Amino acid sequence: MSATVDLYAVNGLQQGGVAPMIGATSIFFTSRSYSDNNSKLAFGGRATIGNNFIRFGGSAMSGELQPDGAPRRNYSIAGVDVRASCEDLLRLTFEYATRSEEVPGLAGDNMVYGIVASGEVRVYNCPKMYLFSRYDTLEYRDNLGPDAGVERFTWGLNIPTPGGTLLSLNHEHWIFPSPQEEIDVVGTRWTAAF
Repeated sequence: MSATVDLYAVNGLQQGGVAPMIGATSIFFTSRSYSDNNSKLAFGGRATIGNNFIRFGGSAMSGELQPDGAPRRNYSIAGVDVRASCEDLLRLTFEYATRSEEVPGLAGDNMVYGIVASGEVRVYNCPKMYLFSRYDTLEYRDNLGPDAGVERFTWGLNIPTPGGTLLSLNHEHWIFPSPQEEIDVVGTRWTAAF
């Protein structure tokens, strides 16, 4: 049995500006600059406990988001997860995460939350091949419009390849909100870790 605790502080987030090539407001580009208009620190941490077979974890973070020209507003992010494995024969994971953000002048907060549940079982040993399945959701709630969400079911085959890379062949079934729409995607991915 072992436990870990990590604590951190990061520069505050800024939102606003025009994102190149997509012409929309984006937190992605402006919040990643070294110099930011929000110098207030955000604090977070992660703790885990478990052994080689099962590990439980939890994370939390809180800070201020400052859109350009708007008052600062608080946000919080939290999540829990559990991971179980039996050697490299079977792996199971479950994660839940949520983010809430104050909305000035309105009652309540914006909230985004979702889950990921996945499993993988080794079906062949040489070369190693794993059959996997995954279910994930993303739900969005606010006081300005209708609730929205998306679901995705994925299944396929993972094949570890030389150099720590992974070849994945999979089918994804997406379910989008109103108008109710379902899309199927067949994909091939090759992932390399650096």
